Amino acid sequence: MPSTLFRFLAVLSLVAVAAPAQIPRMPKSTREIDRFKLYDECRPIGLMVFAIGDTQGVTKDRLQVAAESRLRAAGLYSETVAPSVNSALSLSVEASGRVFSVSVRFRKLVSDVYGLSWGAPTWELSGNGTHGGRPSFIMENVRTYLDEFFVEYLRVNARACGGGEGFRDSDDLGPPRLRRAKPVR
Repeated sequence: MPSTLFRFLAVLSLVAVAAPAQIPRMPKSTREIDRFKLYDECRPIGLMVFAIGDTQGVTKDRLQVAAESRLRAAGLYSETVAPSVNSALSLSVEASGRVFSVSVRFRKLVSDVYGLSWGAPTWELSGNGTHGGRPSFIMENVRTYLDEFFVEYLRVNARACGGGEGFRDSDDLGPPRLRRAKPVR
């Protein structure tokens, strides 16, 4: 019995020592996580807009104008940027009856340890509620969500975006510095 217990404890201690070396490191701070989610060298951002269901007159065109005007104000809009290839902002409004949802999602190119890159969502803000038959309430939420995205995006990309007066609270330290995890064998 003691030898079985000894073997069990020996194996357990080996697993405890070896396991942390195989787990990829998480970013050390919120700032590093934010850089991973949003840092994009202040490149123009493509735009995808969706209006689904009975959106009470909040049309795709109306959403497009709201999102484009904020992209233009931030200096991030370009009519030539293809959202399928580059970074993209997706704005979606869905409604049914008096219930609605708003989703703002940022997607950017992400690379794996083998050098393969693809577009992946790295930041999202979404919520739902009731609109009481007032399309203005839906649009107010859309504007609030878009503004929150741009505040965060410009904070993280301040240096790359020119770091002007609108970037007082910047903590931009450049691109994310993520370490490659050692492959698990």
